Amino acid sequence: MSKSNKTTIKPGAIVEFTKTVLKGDVTIGKGTVVHPTVQILAEGGPIVIGANNLLEEGVVLHNKLSEDGSERTMVIGDDNQFEVRSSSNALYIGNNNLVQMTAKLGADMKLENGCVVGVGMHLENRVLSDRTHCYIHDGMIQERTGRDFPPLQTQQLDYLRNVIPNYHKVHKPSKVEQ
Repeated sequence: MSKSNKTTIKPGAIVEFTKTVLKGDVTIGKGTVVHPTVQILAEGGPIVIGANNLLEEGVVLHNKLSEDGSERTMVIGDDNQFEVRSSSNALYIGNNNLVQMTAKLGADMKLENGCVVGVGMHLENRVLSDRTHCYIHDGMIQERTGRDFPPLQTQQLDYLRNVIPNYHKVHKPSKVEQ
C-alpha cells in the first residue's frame, strides 16, 4: 500500500483545496483543473495525471491495490475530461478522452486516445482503441468508431482557471524542480 502522501501540483494547475481529497502519491499536470469534491486516491500506487485535464465535481480516480498486493501506477494522459460523478479505476487512459456523467471504468479498462464513454456506462475488462465511442442503445452496450476526436475543452479550462481561485481556496503549485 502506498504509504507516502506526496502531492505534486505542476504550475498552472488549479486544484480546489478544502473539499478535494488527495491521498497517496499524486501528480497533477500543468493546466489541469480539479473541481471541489473530487477524490484522487492513490492507495495501490502512484497516480500521474497529465496536462490540461478537467475533473468535474464528484469525480473519483482510485488506484486500488492489486489482488497480489503489488503497487501499480495509474497514468492519465493529457486533455481528458471526467464529467460530474464519473469514476475510474483504469490504470491507463490516453489523451483527449471524454468520460461522461456517472460513467464508471474498472481497473482492467484501458482507453487509448479520443474515446467517449457515455453517460452512466459501467465498463470492465475492455480496451477501447482510438476514437471508440461507447453508449447504451435499447439497453445494450454499443460501440462505434468516431470520425474525429472529441473537441478540446480549452475555453472552459481557461475560464475555470480564472474563476475557481476567486471563489475557492486552491492548492499552491509544488516547487519547480530544476
